[in-house]
Amino acid sequence: TTMGALVPALEVEAQLAEIVKTAVQFLETLPDVLERKLSLSADQVIKVQERCDHVRQQMYDKIMQGESHGDLRDSA
Repeated sequence: TTMGALVPALEVEAQLAEIVKTAVQFLETLPDVLERKLSLSADQVIKVQERCDHVRQQMYDKIMQGESHGDLRDSA
């Protein structure tokens, strides 16, 4: 699109879904990758997993908060 042109809401939603999917996949695999590549202890892996879970929950809450304030398409 050109500067100042509106992007169709469905395109925005599709792009956002891909971004969220990528971020969630990263957060889900990060503890295992760190454990293997950095030889983290079980306690360290648990702490990383807890932090990743917290970030994922924050992402979910923000998305749900947006949906509860009306259709996300209204703001696209």
